[in-house]
Amino acid sequence: QATNDLYNAVTSKLLPTPTKSHYVFNLRDMSKVFQGLLRANKDVFDTPESLIRLWAHENMRVFHDRLVDSTDRTWFRSLVSETIANQFQLNPLCSTIQTRLNLLLTL
Repeated sequence: QATNDLYNAVTSKLLPTPTKSHYVFNLRDMSKVFQGLLRANKDVFDTPESLIRLWAHENMRVFHDRLVDSTDRTWFRSLVSETIANQFQLNPLCSTIQTRLNLLLTL
């Protein structure tokens, strides 16, 4: 559900324009997120926190890496944080995961 919500927000907000003609997102992008999650080693990603970090990383890899301006990147990072808070019942502002997510989301 979280990946679906994120994908729907990205496809509705980040539309292609003449300067951002490569902002064409499709279901293949969403499948890349799932492929990354499925390739995870269960011995390494064995806690809910580590899986959430992996999920955020995969979304950053698939979607964030294609964004060209700081406004879009900032919007996407806040979308990931909001999605984590809403979908995983985790408040990233007062959780131990926040420090690690901040590092991931600021790169």
